[in-house]
Amino acid sequence: MGEQDLPGSPLVSVIIPVYRVSGYLDQCVASVLEQTYAHLDVVLVNDGCPDGGGERCDYHAAQDGRIRVLHQANGGLSVARNSGLRASEGELVMFLDGDDWLASDAVETLVSLLRADDSAGMSACGMFWTSGEKTIASDRDGSVEIISGEEFLRAGTAMLPVNPLSACAKLFRRHLLDGIWFPEGRLHEDVFVTHRMYHRAGTIAYTRRRLYYYRQREGSITSGEPSVRSKIDKARAHLERSRELKDMGILDVALREFKHGFAWHLRAMGSPSPHWRALGPAEVDELEEQRLLVTRAENDLASGAKLRVAVMLYLRAPRTTARLYVRGLRVSKRLGQARTRGSHRRRT
Repeated sequence: MGEQDLPGSPLVSVIIPVYRVSGYLDQCVASVLEQTYAHLDVVLVNDGCPDGGGERCDYHAAQDGRIRVLHQANGGLSVARNSGLRASEGELVMFLDGDDWLASDAVETLVSLLRADDSAGMSACGMFWTSGEKTIASDRDGSVEIISGEEFLRAGTAMLPVNPLSACAKLFRRHLLDGIWFPEGRLHEDVFVTHRMYHRAGTIAYTRRRLYYYRQREGSITSGEPSVRSKIDKARAHLERSRELKDMGILDVALREFKHGFAWHLRAMGSPSPHWRALGPAEVDELEEQRLLVTRAENDLASGAKLRVAVMLYLRAPRTTARLYVRGLRVSKRLGQARTRGSHRRRT
């Protein structure tokens, strides 16, 4: 007997944004319709597809009454997900990208995890990272664990193959998402918001079984050399994440996000390139201040204790602290230049 045969089975909304994935959409939709859990509300969001994806969405809706289609002008993944979330009707919600697919018992397993712990705000499973033809990693670890949202955040990459940065491969109780929207116009949108979901969840039930197939393909933001916009949004997402984690009182995780998320990505970008000018002068200036802050903190505050103080000050008042660091850096440069000129004059 599957979960869908039990009395009172909750309706599960599966939100699928569709844009330039027409070659993969049929597999994605079929994996949802073939789920062992049948009580589904499937929302396909045609985000202005230029490749016939909208027509494929309508075709699938005509074949199965559980599918509804939203057609809209292209606005990006965040806009599509937000539209799908507003239109969804399920008590439980999950996000599935249009080029990915699910194992046949994925939804049933995630619902079962929530049934096992009524206090859990969400459930999660592991991911396969795959090219579509070759599975990159696999296991059959079916163990189940129940931890707090704070422990989930603190575990970080130790959670793998459960991806802590992604909103996919998760099943959320609807109230958990109230007031949480993916940031429109940004890449790496999950990194901006998932920590809020985990913190609000209270308790999270998860299995390391890999039930979500994440397709890595050319042209996606997670494969190949990231664009300047991708790098900047990734750094910005980790910065916002670290500030909000500080406000939640999870200081050790906030520090980790700043040092190994924001600072690492910003440092990896190096000096601003001419391409940054496409962002606008104000954004460029802000990012340059932050980059100089990180560089000087690493150079001048090598000890862990001093760096921790500097980072916490930054998280409390980022603009003021950044300006102080930048001003100090410029003063140090002028003093160094003055000393150099003075030593030259003394030698002559």
